[in-house]
Amino acid sequence: MLDTRELPRSGTLSTSATRGAPSLLTWAVLFLLIVAALAGVEWHMLRHVNREVGDFAANSLLIQDAKRLHLIYGNYSRVGFNHPGPAILYVLAFGELVFHDWLHLVPSPLSGQLLGGILYNAGWMVLICALVRRITGALAPALLFTALLVLGAAISDYAIVNGIWFPHLYFFPYAAMIVAIAPLVYGRADTLKALAVASGFLINGHASFIPMLGLTLIVVLAVNLRVSRRDRSLRILSRAWFARHRADVRMACAILFLFFVPLLIATVTEWPGPLWDYIKFGRGNKGNRLPDALKFVGVYWRLGLASMWGLLAIPLLAVFLLKDRRVEPARSDFVRGTRALAVTFGAATRALLYYAKAGVDDLNQVYIAIFYYSVPAMCAALVVLYACRALGARAGSVAAGVLAVAALAGSWHWVRQAPMYEVFYNQPGVVNLYDKLRALPGEGRIVLDLEQDPRTWGVIWGNTLGLQAYAKRQHVDLVCVNDNWHISNTKPGKCTPDEVAHNRRFDVHEVEAPNAESGDGDVEAF
Repeated sequence: MLDTRELPRSGTLSTSATRGAPSLLTWAVLFLLIVAALAGVEWHMLRHVNREVGDFAANSLLIQDAKRLHLIYGNYSRVGFNHPGPAILYVLAFGELVFHDWLHLVPSPLSGQLLGGILYNAGWMVLICALVRRITGALAPALLFTALLVLGAAISDYAIVNGIWFPHLYFFPYAAMIVAIAPLVYGRADTLKALAVASGFLINGHASFIPMLGLTLIVVLAVNLRVSRRDRSLRILSRAWFARHRADVRMACAILFLFFVPLLIATVTEWPGPLWDYIKFGRGNKGNRLPDALKFVGVYWRLGLASMWGLLAIPLLAVFLLKDRRVEPARSDFVRGTRALAVTFGAATRALLYYAKAGVDDLNQVYIAIFYYSVPAMCAALVVLYACRALGARAGSVAAGVLAVAALAGSWHWVRQAPMYEVFYNQPGVVNLYDKLRALPGEGRIVLDLEQDPRTWGVIWGNTLGLQAYAKRQHVDLVCVNDNWHISNTKPGKCTPDEVAHNRRFDVHEVEAPNAESGDGDVEAF
């Protein structure tokens, strides 16, 4: 299980990390197996003719532009602007375009998006496994680590594994980023491209990842300075290191730059653009008290069984790390890798604490940092790897295999439930509402004034988005929103003054039964 052959002192990719590495075919087979398993879990939703509402309909409005390569904005933010980039939306658009529009493998566009989400999560799982194998030098612990991470995700919030809500879609790229940045602790550059890809998806998804990734990198570089005191060739902040790893650094920078292209285009074409929106929001945020920020971070260590395991794993991991404190890291892939991962867990925690202190506007919203559940899960996984290592090479590998199978079985048990937001996946009433509005006499877009009542707003907002998404798929510009428009309805969906003055105009209310005071509605559906 553990290869202890001496590593080169230059900080480049270790011999054990390259010798006997799994072939591309191995990783492809693993990817296909994961896709098949996730599709089996999601089968009941894939085979439905889904009509989405709410957040998923808001995404579908943007995905229609992504299918034509016209999308430069990210998903909407609840605070009134779009997130930095459309990378994840393009993945979902790929699923809709290929599996529904072209191949007709699924009966509805959203089903295609779900398949795109499955490919997305499966790809991250395989990447994490490959990264851990590079770090530890062996495949068995990498498979076990990944299986335990998936189990931790499933137990913490099972929709992470089988859903396409954006806060859930940050989990696996965040875990991949944490694993990919770890080798920098010891001056290795062989995971820089993976780090760039993971960071690009995260930054496209939410602007808050920019400072969090920056702070994580600062901590890692600070530890690297300490580690490299005895071997200056490992020091990242040196000309010699950059000269030696010039090709890797350039490729990583080029990859990361590609993720910023849509944001740059939006900034130039709509100056000052989205960046100014982020700056204004940051200036208006008063921040939070340190005790409240600490409490917020602590939530992810005690909410859910996986986080409890992570909390219990902290002292155990400390014991294991202290036990190996005299082991020269250059002589052991496993020791060097686990130490580096422990450093990045701490760095990620400090970064989240900073975000909670300075950036989160509502600490009661636990979904904001769902991605951080990966840290307790990986902490627990690292302890299990140490326990297997203590059994010896042969017994440890057998134990790792058995535990990996058990973890995957446990994951299957947790994620086979329907996603918690299944009700938003399939609302057939969208079609009836569209048909009735389409049959109304008149020309031009129908102006909708949405009722702003906290008791009914969620239903009205979500159903209106469903109507807009369905109409856009029919290539019909049917409605626009006037009163109580939100960025989720997209900027093109906002009524112009001329439309408000001259077009057909309706108030939108939610009623459970006919209302004698207001009379019958002109259109009643959904």
